[in-house]
Amino acid sequence: MSQGTTGRPRPRLFRALGAAEPAAAIQVDGSDYTLQEVLKHDSWAASAIYHGAAGRIVVKWNRQQPILGLRTLRLGRWLANREGLMLGSLQHLPNVPRLSGPVTRDGQVCDNAIAHEFVEGHPLGAGEWVNDEAFPALQRVIEAIHAEGWAYVDLHKRENLVVDPAGMLYLIDFQICFMPGTSWCWRTWPVRFWLAQMQQGDRYHIYKHWCRSRPDQLPEGRREVDAYRPWFNRLTRTLGNPMRATRRRLLVWLGIRRGRGYSHSEAAPEDAVRRDLAQGVRPDDATLRPPQ
Repeated sequence: MSQGTTGRPRPRLFRALGAAEPAAAIQVDGSDYTLQEVLKHDSWAASAIYHGAAGRIVVKWNRQQPILGLRTLRLGRWLANREGLMLGSLQHLPNVPRLSGPVTRDGQVCDNAIAHEFVEGHPLGAGEWVNDEAFPALQRVIEAIHAEGWAYVDLHKRENLVVDPAGMLYLIDFQICFMPGTSWCWRTWPVRFWLAQMQQGDRYHIYKHWCRSRPDQLPEGRREVDAYRPWFNRLTRTLGNPMRATRRRLLVWLGIRRGRGYSHSEAAPEDAVRRDLAQGVRPDDATLRPPQ
């Protein structure tokens, strides 16, 4: 992509680590690791692949750059802790990465970081054919999350699903999951209603990806995605689209993106977007329909 079609590098405010990059050398569970590749670095986290004697792992560095003078170290620690809690509760399932242990740097614990095994594979492509058991197994993961009283929330993104060499799907990136607490306020009707709607959204998004990648596994009359979109998802989409459009316009105004403000116009888009671009797919504005 030519320089004229990409934006300028993100300023510190729009990078989780500010001007810094993920650490070049770290220790995880007593083993040394060195930085191999940065997968993405956005406003909330920087994810990178590290290599060590035990193989490759992924480390997510959560936000620590201040926002307009407000410190975010506690936010970064909270994000890392909650993601570790959810991953820890799912370690008995084969379709989530294994936790690797606490991250340290120069002897200091990095409590805004979380490390897990690197899943060999690639983000789910548009309409990509996967193993017969891929979606049934993914459905079991989501059912286990719901059984804990949580919602995954971020399943609409293909980049959160990694296809391994056997064609199975791994669920990654638990950053924005909805995890109600245990105090009385989290057990009130509004919270339980909100949770139920987001869980329904999880089930819809599994169906959406299923319909686009393996429509042959679905009854012929249930292969049209939009016909089964839940009302709450339709509402949030209606409200969310103007917000996303405003955010894109802001990023274009700041020079971070070009054109209509889609992520593929950034100077350093995330790994999943780079892969789509290499295959000629513009992931943000592509109109996807299930294969006929």
